[in-house]
Order: sequence, then C-alpha cells, then structure tokens
Amino acid sequence: MASAAKDKWYKYLLLRRHASLRSYVPETKLLDRYYFSKLLSKYGHVIVKPVWGSRGQGIFQVSWLGNHKYIVHYENIKVLVRGRTNTYHYIKRKIGNASYMVQR
Repeated sequence: MASAAKDKWYKYLLLRRHASLRSYVPETKLLDRYYFSKLLSKYGHVIVKPVWGSRGQGIFQVSWLGNHKYIVHYENIKVLVRGRTNTYHYIKRKIGNASYMVQR
C-alpha cells in the first residue's frame, strides 16, 4: 500500500490549507481535459506530473508555442503537437489510467 507521504495531491491540499504558505504553492488541479486546457491557456506553460511517485519520473512539461502548436517534453523526448486537445490526448496515451495533476 502506497503511503500518503508520496501522494503529491494530498501534500498540495495540506499546504493550501495554511494561509501563510498558500502564496508559495503553484495553482494545481487533478488532471482532466478541462483543467489541462484552462491552466495551459492561463499560463502558456504547465507541468503534468503523477500524483504518486518521486524523483521526477513521469513528468511532462508542456509549452504553448503559438499558432496552435505545443511542445511536450517528456523524459529525454521533445514532441511538437498541433492543437491543445491533441496535446492532452498525447499525454493521456502515455499515462493511461494513472492519476496525474497539472500545475503552473
């Protein structure tokens, strides 16, 4: 059984509860199509990472390049994807049903 110590979503919720820490915590949502699109539109660059795990494994960096183009950096691979929906589907194909979160 995995411990709450490695559950990044749980840690995020704990940190958000403390007013003194809230401004240091980046906006974070559980990954779904709506929040992926919303945060990418708002910031132009997002990090998509697994809720469980450590040491930076399974992390995606997504950046908007303009003209409906996005660069997805995953492990040692950089992929250019056209369209925000296609970018989301590319990530979903890689992660399957694993729980992920998206953050600024």
